[in-house]
Amino acid sequence: MKLNGKIFIRKIGNEHFAMLIEGLGKDSNKMIRCNDTSAFLFEKLEKETSLDELADALTEKYDIDRATAYEDAKGVVDSLRKAGFIEE
Repeated sequence: MKLNGKIFIRKIGNEHFAMLIEGLGKDSNKMIRCNDTSAFLFEKLEKETSLDELADALTEKYDIDRATAYEDAKGVVDSLRKAGFIEE
């Protein structure tokens, strides 16, 4: 899986935003404000990756146990899938 090719990620001040641009109308675009963990996962999702690889990256970066990292990564990925931000 990886991010949809129409995603733009920007940091504005201390906040991260991901935008999905699907067209010109206001209802065809989506924006998500991300915390630092989500922004980190967005970076990893710019190239093809798996849920296990995301969990490993979280475990390494944040020094958390693997089960917690997996559930956190799965939660973010599930939300991004529902919003159309991820390609399979």
